[in-house]
Amino acid sequence: GDITLSSKYQILSETTKVPTVSLRVAVKVPSGDSRQFFGSGHTDLGIGLAAEKKVAERWILYGNWNGIFPTGDIAGLTLQPAFSSIVAVEYLWSTRLSLVAQFDYFSSPFHNTGTRILDNGVTEVTAGFNYRLRQNLLWQVYGVENVDFITGSAADFTLSTVITYRFHQ
Repeated sequence: GDITLSSKYQILSETTKVPTVSLRVAVKVPSGDSRQFFGSGHTDLGIGLAAEKKVAERWILYGNWNGIFPTGDIAGLTLQPAFSSIVAVEYLWSTRLSLVAQFDYFSSPFHNTGTRILDNGVTEVTAGFNYRLRQNLLWQVYGVENVDFITGSAADFTLSTVITYRFHQ
C-alpha cells in the first residue's frame, strides 16, 4: 500500500556520560488504494528521537520516543496525533549474535469513539535475537506479547522475522 520515507540524523555522539542521540523524521506517502484497504489515502508525518548508550562491555540500552501526525481519517473516524515510546536492552553474546528485550507503549490515534479497543493504547513486551549473517546482512527474530495493561488492545502474540541489508557508506 502506502510508502514510508524516513531519515535519521545523529545530533549527539556517545561519551562516558551522554548517550548517542539521533533525530528521525518520516513521511508516509499515500500511494496505496484506500478503497481496497491497501493504504490510508492520506499523508502522515512523524518525528522522533532515538538514544542508545553502552553501559557495560556487552550491554546496550536504547530509548525511542516518537510522534505521528496523521492528516486524514480512517473509515470516517478522525485521527489525532499519536505517541510511541520504546525502551530496550541488548546483550552482545558474540560479535555475530545478540539478545534483545524491550517494552513498548503506543497511544491510539483514535479518541472518543466509545470503543475501548480503539480509544486505548497498546503495551507490549518483545524478546528476540539479532544474528549477523554477513558484515552488511542482519537477521532478526522476535516475539511480541501484548501484556494487556489495556484490555483487548492488540493481538495476544506475534512472531516475526526480518532480514536487513545495509549499504556501505
